[in-house]
Amino acid sequence: MARGILETILLAGTLVVAIPVAMLGVEFVVTGRTAFGVALLGAAAVILLVHRYVPTVEDLPVIAAEKAAERAVGEDDEP
Repeated sequence: MARGILETILLAGTLVVAIPVAMLGVEFVVTGRTAFGVALLGAAAVILLVHRYVPTVEDLPVIAAEKAAERAVGEDDEP
């Protein structure tokens, strides 16, 4: 999937937040506080998943246009 410069900058911003959370989670797991460490690792994973799968305000017009085009064109099985 090709990424534009804006998407790359947004991913970098997400990683700036998620990496320290994950590192703290790893440190807690190593030092024996596994419950809180695993919770922090899960939080870091959720941060990355939200960035990847939750649509933003800029994505909504594109999604609406795709759905409208699918309804307009339809799926014809005849050649």
